[in-house]
Amino acid sequence: MDYKTKKKNMSERKSKNIFLIGYVSLMILLMIMSSCGTSQLTQKQVKINYELDKLWIDYKYESDSLINEFYKK
Repeated sequence: MDYKTKKKNMSERKSKNIFLIGYVSLMILLMIMSSCGTSQLTQKQVKINYELDKLWIDYKYESDSLINEFYKK
């Protein structure tokens, strides 16, 4: 192996190592953030979320129906 080939191989290995370290660090950070970001909802909060979801679905259905009717003609 000549000098240029050795230098290129070392550079490729260094790049792969940096990528691997960055990838593993990112995965660890994401796991930490997701575990810290989750919390238990109270029964009242669950009920409110459910009601909001129902209202949103009704709104989207009505909105889509009006859009369909508008473009039907």
